Amino acid sequence: MAKPRQHSSCILLVGFITRHHDAIEKLRKELEDLYGAILCESELFPFDASWYYNKTMGSDLYKGFIAFKQHFDPGRIGEVKHQTNALEDKIAASKKYPDSRPVNLDPGYISLGKLVLASAKDYGHRIYLGDGMYAEITLKYEGGGWIGYKWTFPDYLQKEYHAFFSQVRDILHQRRKNGE
Repeated sequence: MAKPRQHSSCILLVGFITRHHDAIEKLRKELEDLYGAILCESELFPFDASWYYNKTMGSDLYKGFIAFKQHFDPGRIGEVKHQTNALEDKIAASKKYPDSRPVNLDPGYISLGKLVLASAKDYGHRIYLGDGMYAEITLKYEGGGWIGYKWTFPDYLQKEYHAFFSQVRDILHQRRKNGE
C-alpha cells in the first residue's frame, strides 16, 4: 500500500487579463498583501486568443502573470481562487473602470511537471477540490518543454507564455537543488 507523503514545493502563479494598465499596479499590491513578495512577472501579452471577455471587459486586452516567492502548498489552490474572485469583485465594485469586469484573475501553480489552474466551473477534465472549486492540469512539462491538452486554453499554448513558465520552473528546480 502506498503511504501518503507531503507534496513537493510549488510556485503560486496568478494570471490576469485587463485593458486598464493603472489597475495592474493596484493588483500587484493587493496580491502581495495576500501572497507575499513577488518572485517575478511576465511581460504583458496582447490577449487576442478569444473574444469571450470583450462583452464584460472591453477590447484591446492584455494578459500577464505574476509568480510569488513563498513556497506554495498546492492544496490551497481552491482557497486562492476564492480570494482572487473576491479581489475581482472588489476592483469591479470600486466603479473606477467603465467595464463590469475590469480584471480577470486566474490563479494556478507550477510544479516541476505541470501547470495547474483553478476554476469555479466544472468540466469533464476538472477535479472537484471542495467549496465550489475545481482544478485542471493545463500544461505538462515533458522533454524540456510545455505540452498542452485538448482542453488547454489556446493562449496557454503560446511559446511566449511557455518562456515565462519555464523561467518560473527553473527557479523552482534550482530551489529544490539547493534544498529549499
